[in-house]
Amino acid sequence: MTNWTYTLTPTVSHDFDFGLKPTDTGWLAKGLITDDPQGLISTYDDNSNLVLNHVTGRSYKLTATWSPRASFNDIGGWSLKIEGINTYSVGDNTYDISANNVLTLADGSTFYATASFSATTATYTRPSTGYHWGTLCLPFEIQNTYDGVTFYQLSSVTETSMKFTPIEGTIAAGTPVAFKLDDPGTLTINESNVEVVADPTTAGISNWTMKGTFQRKTLDGIYYVYNDKYYCGDNITVKPYRGWFETSAPTNGALFRIEIEEEQSLQFVEQEDGTVMATFDLQGRKLDNARKGLVIENGKIIMIK
Repeated sequence: MTNWTYTLTPTVSHDFDFGLKPTDTGWLAKGLITDDPQGLISTYDDNSNLVLNHVTGRSYKLTATWSPRASFNDIGGWSLKIEGINTYSVGDNTYDISANNVLTLADGSTFYATASFSATTATYTRPSTGYHWGTLCLPFEIQNTYDGVTFYQLSSVTETSMKFTPIEGTIAAGTPVAFKLDDPGTLTINESNVEVVADPTTAGISNWTMKGTFQRKTLDGIYYVYNDKYYCGDNITVKPYRGWFETSAPTNGALFRIEIEEEQSLQFVEQEDGTVMATFDLQGRKLDNARKGLVIENGKIIMIK
């Protein structure tokens, strides 16, 4: 018995003459074993050779096994197996999941995966931006035991405020969160023996949803964190491993009158219990702490004298 293994590379046609002809009906039953050959198309060329085409960008492994017969054209001597090769890519580098289970994510490099997989080590590093606040969405679980950083989830929304509550326990893979650094600096996440997911999940409450991405996106009508402030706007570029907020709520409240062009924004104010409120004035503009008069603080209208 002899084995040949051949890797089918993306967007290329492959011709094989294994004695399988169009006239041999039911050739799949004549020894061809498939394992999740998603995106694989089989045809015959002008010379009646079996042609395997795949256009999804995924790689496949074909293993041909020959058991001695009088002739190579004896179909009974062949056993063919086609397996989809699950891969993940970081930036321009693509890896076979079964051969490489160390995931290193650099900020700005996109991440794609054809399936979930286990990683013995998973690392993400975001260089210092000089800001305290940001959003994060990673394809692996975060143990939430890091010094100097607190992770938050959206817990409530009113017509005048958004409340963020510190997350207790682990953060599931693919979950978008907000975070605050005690001191602006590099954010480094190191985890061991984790499951890596191919797609982000969503989080949120009521008609507000927080979404995340592992790739660069350009979006309209989103609410996002930048420069330690809270903005809303259109045609916004979201970098990999970030999150943003979307809402189906009516847009007639003060919260929705924030215009990024005028640099009107919400400030995050941390409370004694660790929760965080986004606060602003009655017109939805940036709250000036030195300003006197009526302002909205922690969701309530108060008078500053």
